[in-house]
Amino acid sequence: MDIDKVLSDDRTSQAAIGLTEKVFQKLLPLFEKGLSKSVKKNPYRGGRPDRLKTTRERLFFILFFLKNYPTYDVLGIQFGMHRSCAFRKVNRFMTALRIALKSAGVLPAETIGELKKRLDGINLVIVDGTEQRKNRPKDREKQKSYYSGKKNSTR
Repeated sequence: MDIDKVLSDDRTSQAAIGLTEKVFQKLLPLFEKGLSKSVKKNPYRGGRPDRLKTTRERLFFILFFLKNYPTYDVLGIQFGMHRSCAFRKVNRFMTALRIALKSAGVLPAETIGELKKRLDGINLVIVDGTEQRKNRPKDREKQKSYYSGKKNSTR
């Protein structure tokens, strides 16, 4: 895949990786730091040369995977590698991306305490949630407390 061609057009880059080239370039140094923290260097490592030679190609690879979510077979075909290699690279680069985004402070809060710290000083929070199915009790009186007021299409 020609990364330069994809990144040269904003519409194409957003379709492929979900980011413009400007944002991609800002994320690149953070990803490089995350990659250096997550991947251990082994001087005795053998095997074939890596298909993804530069950090830029590696970042593009993981962003392409996250945006399009292809199977590992398709991802391997797209980037010229075996599916098992694509699987290993996704896991390795996902860790690096997580480290990069955490260092930039753009990951969502993982605990209630962390969320409280981030929301300190904010007066209003609007949460858009979805209704989920709930098995209601068989007893008619106990069922009433679970009734949402919506009519079921099967009744």
